[in-house]
Amino acid sequence: MNERVEKKCQEYKELRLKIQQEYRKALSEKELLRKNEFTNQELLRELKVLLQTTESFIKTKINTIEYTEAFDLNTFWKDANENILCIDGESTPATLEKMFMEEEFSSIRDNTVNAYKNLNDILTKIKKESSILDAGAQGENNLYNRLKILGNKVRILRNISYAVDDFVVEHDMIIISKCGIFTVEIKNWKQNSILDERGYLSNKHGKKANIVEQTMRHVHNLEQTLYTITNTEYNVYPIIAWVNETSKLDNRFTDLTVCNYNNIEFEILNEDKYKDRYSADEVDKLYGLLKEIQIPAKKYPLEFDRNLLIDSVTDVVTGWLFLPDAYELDDELSSSFVKKALLVVGGVVASAVGGFCYYLSKDN
Repeated sequence: MNERVEKKCQEYKELRLKIQQEYRKALSEKELLRKNEFTNQELLRELKVLLQTTESFIKTKINTIEYTEAFDLNTFWKDANENILCIDGESTPATLEKMFMEEEFSSIRDNTVNAYKNLNDILTKIKKESSILDAGAQGENNLYNRLKILGNKVRILRNISYAVDDFVVEHDMIIISKCGIFTVEIKNWKQNSILDERGYLSNKHGKKANIVEQTMRHVHNLEQTLYTITNTEYNVYPIIAWVNETSKLDNRFTDLTVCNYNNIEFEILNEDKYKDRYSADEVDKLYGLLKEIQIPAKKYPLEFDRNLLIDSVTDVVTGWLFLPDAYELDDELSSSFVKKALLVVGGVVASAVGGFCYYLSKDN
Protein backbone atom coordinates (compact mmCIF):
# COMPACT_ATOMS: atom_id res chain seq x y z
CA MET A 1 0.00 0.00 0.00
CA ASN A 2 1.23 3.49 -0.84
CA GLU A 3 2.49 5.30 2.27
CA ARG A 4 0.21 8.27 1.68
CA VAL A 5 -2.78 5.99 1.14
CA GLU A 6 -1.97 4.10 4.34
CA LYS A 7 -1.78 7.38 6.25
CA LYS A 8 -5.09 8.51 4.77
CA CYS A 9 -6.79 5.24 5.75
CA GLN A 10 -5.54 5.69 9.31
CA GLU A 11 -7.11 9.15 9.30
CA TYR A 12 -10.39 7.53 8.23
CA LYS A 13 -10.28 5.10 11.17
CA GLU A 14 -9.59 7.91 13.63
CA LEU A 15 -12.34 10.08 12.15
CA ARG A 16 -14.79 7.18 12.25
CA LEU A 17 -14.07 6.55 15.93
CA LYS A 18 -14.54 10.25 16.71
CA ILE A 19 -17.85 10.46 14.83
CA GLN A 20 -19.19 7.32 16.52
CA GLN A 21 -18.28 8.61 19.97
CA GLU A 22 -20.00 11.93 19.24
CA TYR A 23 -23.17 10.22 18.00
CA ARG A 24 -23.27 7.92 21.00
CA LYS A 25 -22.90 10.98 23.23
CA ALA A 26 -25.78 12.73 21.45
CA LEU A 27 -27.96 9.64 22.03
CA SER A 28 -26.89 9.38 25.66
CA GLU A 29 -27.71 13.02 26.37
CA LYS A 30 -31.29 12.34 25.24
CA GLU A 31 -31.38 9.01 27.14
CA LEU A 32 -32.04 7.11 23.91
CA LEU A 33 -31.62 3.38 23.11
CA ARG A 34 -31.23 2.49 26.78
CA LYS A 35 -34.25 0.20 27.13
CA ASN A 36 -35.23 -2.97 25.32
CA GLU A 37 -39.02 -2.61 25.59
CA PHE A 38 -41.45 0.31 25.61
CA THR A 39 -45.12 1.02 26.12
CA ASN A 40 -46.78 2.68 23.13
CA GLN A 41 -46.48 6.08 24.80
CA GLU A 42 -42.82 5.51 25.65
CA LEU A 43 -42.11 4.15 22.18
CA LEU A 44 -43.64 7.19 20.49
CA ARG A 45 -41.42 9.50 22.52
CA GLU A 46 -38.36 7.32 21.87
CA LEU A 47 -38.86 7.23 18.11
CA LYS A 48 -39.64 10.93 17.77
CA VAL A 49 -36.63 12.09 19.77
CA LEU A 50 -34.38 9.50 18.13
CA LEU A 51 -35.36 10.74 14.68
CA GLN A 52 -34.85 14.39 15.64
CA THR A 53 -31.49 13.66 17.28
CA THR A 54 -30.20 11.60 14.35
CA GLU A 55 -31.27 14.09 11.68
CA SER A 56 -29.83 17.01 13.66
CA PHE A 57 -26.54 15.16 14.14
CA ILE A 58 -26.19 14.41 10.42
CA LYS A 59 -27.06 17.96 9.37
CA THR A 60 -24.62 19.42 11.91
CA LYS A 61 -21.74 17.20 10.86
CA ILE A 62 -22.35 17.34 7.13
CA ASN A 63 -22.44 21.06 6.38
CA THR A 64 -20.80 20.91 2.97
CA ILE A 65 -24.00 21.86 1.15
CA GLU A 66 -26.63 24.47 1.90
CA TYR A 67 -29.79 22.63 2.97
CA THR A 68 -32.59 24.64 4.54
CA GLU A 69 -35.61 22.41 3.84
CA ALA A 70 -37.04 19.84 6.22
CA PHE A 71 -34.51 17.03 6.52
CA ASP A 72 -34.95 14.10 4.15
CA LEU A 73 -32.05 11.66 3.91
CA ASN A 74 -32.86 10.63 0.32
CA THR A 75 -32.84 14.23 -0.92
CA PHE A 76 -29.84 15.10 1.22
CA TRP A 77 -27.84 12.17 -0.19
CA LYS A 78 -28.87 12.79 -3.78
CA ASP A 79 -27.98 16.49 -3.65
CA ALA A 80 -24.57 15.78 -2.17
CA ASN A 81 -23.84 13.04 -4.70
CA GLU A 82 -24.68 15.27 -7.62
CA ASN A 83 -22.60 18.17 -6.32
CA ILE A 84 -19.85 16.76 -4.09
CA LEU A 85 -19.41 13.03 -3.65
CA CYS A 86 -20.47 11.44 -6.96
CA ILE A 87 -19.91 7.97 -5.49
CA ASP A 88 -23.33 6.33 -5.69
CA GLY A 89 -24.40 5.15 -9.13
CA GLU A 90 -28.06 5.07 -8.04
CA SER A 91 -28.00 8.74 -7.01
CA THR A 92 -25.50 10.09 -9.54
CA PRO A 93 -25.46 10.07 -13.36
CA ALA A 94 -23.05 7.37 -14.55
CA THR A 95 -20.98 9.97 -16.39
CA LEU A 96 -20.25 11.75 -13.10
CA GLU A 97 -19.67 8.74 -10.89
CA LYS A 98 -16.16 8.80 -9.44
CA MET A 99 -14.14 5.61 -9.44
CA PHE A 100 -11.11 5.03 -7.25
CA MET A 101 -7.85 3.51 -8.42
CA GLU A 102 -6.84 2.69 -4.83
CA GLU A 103 -8.63 -0.41 -3.58
CA GLU A 104 -8.74 0.86 0.01
CA PHE A 105 -10.64 3.99 -1.04
CA SER A 106 -13.04 1.91 -3.15
CA SER A 107 -13.79 -0.22 -0.09
CA ILE A 108 -14.58 2.88 2.00
CA ARG A 109 -16.80 4.22 -0.79
CA ASP A 110 -18.75 0.94 -1.01
CA ASN A 111 -19.11 0.84 2.77
CA THR A 112 -20.48 4.39 2.77
CA VAL A 113 -23.06 3.60 0.09
CA ASN A 114 -24.19 0.44 1.90
CA ALA A 115 -24.40 2.38 5.18
CA TYR A 116 -26.60 4.99 3.52
CA LYS A 117 -28.98 2.28 2.26
CA ASN A 118 -29.16 0.67 5.73
CA LEU A 119 -29.71 4.04 7.38
CA ASN A 120 -32.41 5.00 4.91
CA ASP A 121 -34.24 1.72 5.59
CA ILE A 122 -34.06 2.26 9.36
CA LEU A 123 -35.19 5.90 9.25
CA THR A 124 -38.07 4.98 6.93
CA LYS A 125 -39.17 2.31 9.40
CA ILE A 126 -38.90 4.73 12.33
CA LYS A 127 -40.93 7.39 10.52
CA LYS A 128 -43.65 4.91 9.58
CA GLU A 129 -44.00 3.45 13.07
CA SER A 130 -43.85 6.90 14.66
CA SER A 131 -46.56 8.16 12.30
CA ILE A 132 -48.88 5.27 13.19
CA LEU A 133 -48.36 5.73 16.94
CA ASP A 134 -48.73 9.49 16.66
CA ALA A 135 -52.01 9.21 14.75
CA GLY A 136 -53.35 6.86 17.42
CA ALA A 137 -52.28 9.12 20.27
CA GLN A 138 -53.69 12.22 18.61
CA GLY A 139 -57.01 10.49 17.95
CA GLU A 140 -57.29 9.35 21.56
CA ASN A 141 -56.36 12.78 22.90
CA ASN A 142 -58.82 14.55 20.63
CA LEU A 143 -61.68 12.28 21.69
CA TYR A 144 -60.76 12.48 25.36
CA ASN A 145 -60.67 16.29 25.24
CA ARG A 146 -64.03 16.26 23.46
CA LEU A 147 -65.58 14.12 26.22
CA LYS A 148 -64.00 15.99 29.13
CA ILE A 149 -66.61 18.73 28.74
CA LEU A 150 -69.21 16.24 30.02
CA GLY A 151 -67.68 16.47 33.47
CA ASN A 152 -69.14 14.06 36.02
CA LYS A 153 -71.70 12.71 33.56
CA VAL A 154 -69.15 10.08 32.52
CA ARG A 155 -65.99 8.41 33.81
CA ILE A 156 -63.26 7.58 31.32
CA LEU A 157 -60.41 5.05 31.35
CA ARG A 158 -57.74 5.32 28.63
CA ASN A 159 -55.31 2.75 27.21
CA ILE A 160 -56.16 0.22 29.87
CA SER A 161 -55.53 -3.53 29.78
CA TYR A 162 -57.11 -6.59 31.42
CA ALA A 163 -56.17 -10.24 31.34
CA VAL A 164 -58.73 -13.04 31.14
CA ASP A 165 -57.31 -16.57 31.21
CA ASP A 166 -53.84 -15.14 30.45
CA PHE A 167 -55.18 -13.42 27.34
CA VAL A 168 -54.47 -9.69 27.51
CA VAL A 169 -56.65 -7.13 25.75
CA GLU A 170 -55.88 -3.41 25.63
CA HIS A 171 -58.84 -1.03 25.37
CA ASP A 172 -58.36 2.33 23.68
CA MET A 173 -61.04 3.82 25.91
CA ILE A 174 -63.69 2.66 28.36
CA ILE A 175 -66.57 5.02 29.11
CA ILE A 176 -69.04 4.56 31.96
CA SER A 177 -72.18 6.69 31.81
CA LYS A 178 -75.50 6.58 33.63
CA CYS A 179 -76.99 4.36 30.92
CA GLY A 180 -74.18 2.03 29.93
CA ILE A 181 -70.60 0.76 29.90
CA PHE A 182 -68.82 1.24 26.56
CA THR A 183 -65.56 0.00 25.11
CA VAL A 184 -64.44 2.35 22.35
CA GLU A 185 -62.12 1.43 19.49
CA ILE A 186 -60.64 4.68 18.16
CA LYS A 187 -59.59 5.05 14.54
CA ASN A 188 -57.72 8.03 13.14
CA TRP A 189 -57.03 6.92 9.58
CA LYS A 190 -56.14 9.74 7.21
CA GLN A 191 -57.68 8.16 4.11
CA ASN A 192 -61.36 7.63 3.31
CA SER A 193 -62.20 4.08 4.34
CA ILE A 194 -64.91 1.43 4.16
CA LEU A 195 -66.26 -0.83 6.91
CA ASP A 196 -67.69 -3.59 4.73
CA GLU A 197 -70.53 -6.03 5.34
CA ARG A 198 -68.09 -8.66 6.71
CA GLY A 199 -66.65 -6.32 9.33
CA TYR A 200 -63.35 -5.48 7.61
CA LEU A 201 -62.10 -1.90 7.68
CA SER A 202 -59.99 -0.97 4.65
CA ASN A 203 -58.87 1.85 2.38
CA LYS A 204 -57.59 2.15 -1.18
CA HIS A 205 -53.96 2.11 -0.02
CA GLY A 206 -54.27 -1.51 1.09
CA LYS A 207 -54.61 -0.91 4.82
CA LYS A 208 -57.00 -3.50 6.27
CA ALA A 209 -58.18 -4.64 9.72
CA ASN A 210 -60.82 -7.01 11.05
CA ILE A 211 -62.26 -4.27 13.21
CA VAL A 212 -65.40 -6.15 14.27
CA GLU A 213 -63.47 -9.12 15.63
CA GLN A 214 -61.14 -6.74 17.45
CA THR A 215 -64.01 -4.75 18.93
CA MET A 216 -65.98 -7.80 20.09
CA ARG A 217 -62.84 -9.21 21.70
CA HIS A 218 -62.79 -6.04 23.79
CA VAL A 219 -66.45 -6.48 24.70
CA HIS A 220 -66.04 -10.08 25.91
CA ASN A 221 -62.85 -9.25 27.78
CA LEU A 222 -64.48 -6.42 29.70
CA GLU A 223 -67.68 -8.36 30.45
CA GLN A 224 -65.66 -11.26 31.87
CA THR A 225 -63.42 -8.90 33.82
CA LEU A 226 -66.43 -7.20 35.42
CA TYR A 227 -68.02 -10.54 36.28
CA THR A 228 -64.80 -11.76 37.89
CA ILE A 229 -64.48 -8.75 40.21
CA THR A 230 -68.19 -8.24 41.02
CA ASN A 231 -69.82 -11.64 40.46
CA THR A 232 -72.43 -9.70 38.48
CA GLU A 233 -73.15 -9.75 34.77
CA TYR A 234 -72.85 -6.39 33.05
CA ASN A 235 -73.66 -5.38 29.50
CA VAL A 236 -70.75 -3.86 27.62
CA TYR A 237 -71.52 -1.96 24.41
CA PRO A 238 -69.00 -1.58 21.56
CA ILE A 239 -68.43 1.67 19.71
CA ILE A 240 -66.08 2.44 16.86
CA ALA A 241 -65.11 6.11 17.03
CA TRP A 242 -63.93 7.63 13.75
CA VAL A 243 -62.03 10.71 14.91
CA ASN A 244 -60.24 11.96 11.79
CA GLU A 245 -61.97 15.15 10.69
CA THR A 246 -60.58 15.18 7.14
CA SER A 247 -61.48 11.63 6.08
CA LYS A 248 -64.77 9.76 5.89
CA LEU A 249 -65.88 6.26 6.88
CA ASP A 250 -68.45 4.46 4.74
CA ASN A 251 -70.09 2.10 7.25
CA ARG A 252 -71.80 -0.90 5.65
CA PHE A 253 -71.75 -3.09 8.75
CA THR A 254 -75.12 -2.54 10.42
CA ASP A 255 -74.61 -4.57 13.62
CA LEU A 256 -72.04 -2.27 15.19
CA THR A 257 -72.31 1.34 16.29
CA VAL A 258 -69.98 3.75 14.51
CA CYS A 259 -69.68 7.33 15.75
CA ASN A 260 -67.73 10.30 14.54
CA TYR A 261 -65.83 12.77 16.67
CA ASN A 262 -68.87 14.89 17.50
CA ASN A 263 -71.81 12.50 17.89
CA ILE A 264 -70.29 10.04 20.37
CA GLU A 265 -71.52 12.25 23.23
CA PHE A 266 -75.13 11.73 22.13
CA GLU A 267 -74.53 7.99 21.72
CA ILE A 268 -73.21 7.27 25.23
CA LEU A 269 -76.00 9.31 26.85
CA ASN A 270 -78.83 7.88 24.74
CA GLU A 271 -81.27 6.55 27.35
CA ASP A 272 -83.75 5.38 24.70
CA LYS A 273 -81.20 3.05 23.16
CA TYR A 274 -79.32 1.87 26.26
CA LYS A 275 -81.57 0.67 29.08
CA ASP A 276 -78.99 0.08 31.83
CA ARG A 277 -79.17 2.52 34.70
CA TYR A 278 -76.32 3.47 37.03
CA SER A 279 -76.35 5.98 39.80
CA ALA A 280 -73.44 8.41 40.20
CA ASP A 281 -72.11 6.25 43.06
CA GLU A 282 -72.32 3.08 40.95
CA VAL A 283 -70.49 4.79 38.09
CA ASP A 284 -67.73 5.87 40.47
CA LYS A 285 -67.52 2.40 42.03
CA LEU A 286 -67.18 0.64 38.67
CA TYR A 287 -64.60 3.18 37.57
CA GLY A 288 -62.57 2.63 40.75
CA LEU A 289 -62.69 -1.18 40.47
CA LEU A 290 -61.64 -1.18 36.83
CA LYS A 291 -58.83 1.26 37.47
CA GLU A 292 -57.58 -0.75 40.44
CA ILE A 293 -57.30 -4.12 38.68
CA GLN A 294 -55.76 -2.95 35.42
CA ILE A 295 -52.53 -4.66 34.45
CA PRO A 296 -49.38 -2.86 33.23
CA ALA A 297 -49.47 -1.71 29.64
CA LYS A 298 -47.99 -4.09 27.10
CA LYS A 299 -44.42 -3.30 26.06
CA TYR A 300 -42.91 -3.58 22.60
CA PRO A 301 -39.31 -3.88 21.35
CA LEU A 302 -37.66 -1.60 18.83
CA GLU A 303 -38.24 -2.86 15.29
CA PHE A 304 -34.67 -2.21 14.14
CA ASP A 305 -31.10 -3.09 15.09
CA ARG A 306 -29.81 -0.27 17.28
CA ASN A 307 -26.16 -1.20 16.61
CA LEU A 308 -26.79 -1.11 12.88
CA LEU A 309 -28.31 2.37 13.28
CA ILE A 310 -25.23 3.63 15.14
CA ASP A 311 -22.83 2.05 12.64
CA SER A 312 -24.81 3.35 9.66
CA VAL A 313 -24.91 6.94 10.92
CA THR A 314 -21.20 6.72 11.74
CA ASP A 315 -20.22 5.33 8.34
CA VAL A 316 -22.40 7.73 6.33
CA VAL A 317 -21.07 10.82 8.11
CA THR A 318 -17.46 9.61 8.14
CA GLY A 319 -17.55 8.62 4.47
CA TRP A 320 -19.18 11.91 3.55
CA LEU A 321 -16.42 13.90 5.25
CA PHE A 322 -13.56 11.66 4.15
CA LEU A 323 -14.21 10.71 0.53
CA PRO A 324 -13.75 14.12 -1.19
CA ASP A 325 -10.17 14.33 0.12
CA ALA A 326 -9.60 10.66 -0.69
CA TYR A 327 -10.68 11.28 -4.25
CA GLU A 328 -8.23 14.18 -4.60
CA LEU A 329 -5.37 12.00 -3.34
CA ASP A 330 -6.46 9.13 -5.56
CA ASP A 331 -6.59 11.46 -8.56
CA GLU A 332 -3.15 12.81 -7.75
CA LEU A 333 -1.68 9.33 -7.39
CA SER A 334 -3.40 8.21 -10.59
CA SER A 335 -1.91 11.14 -12.52
CA SER A 336 1.50 10.42 -11.08
CA PHE A 337 1.16 6.76 -12.05
CA VAL A 338 0.21 7.69 -15.59
CA LYS A 339 3.14 10.06 -15.90
CA LYS A 340 5.56 7.42 -14.66
CA ALA A 341 4.03 4.87 -17.00
CA LEU A 342 4.43 7.26 -19.92
CA LEU A 343 8.04 7.89 -18.97
CA VAL A 344 8.70 4.17 -18.81
CA VAL A 345 6.93 3.54 -22.08
CA GLY A 346 8.74 6.51 -23.63
CA GLY A 347 12.07 5.15 -22.44
CA VAL A 348 11.31 1.73 -23.84
CA VAL A 349 10.25 3.23 -27.16
CA ALA A 350 13.31 5.47 -27.30
CA SER A 351 15.55 2.55 -26.50
CA ALA A 352 13.89 0.46 -29.18
CA VAL A 353 14.19 3.22 -31.77
CA GLY A 354 17.84 3.78 -30.86
CA GLY A 355 18.55 0.09 -31.16
CA PHE A 356 16.80 -0.09 -34.49
CA CYS A 357 18.77 2.86 -35.83
CA TYR A 358 22.01 1.29 -34.66
CA TYR A 359 21.03 -1.91 -36.39
CA LEU A 360 20.37 -0.07 -39.63
CA SER A 361 23.65 1.85 -39.48
CA LYS A 362 25.59 -1.32 -38.74
CA ASP A 363 23.92 -3.12 -41.60
CA ASN A 364 24.80 -0.29 -43.93
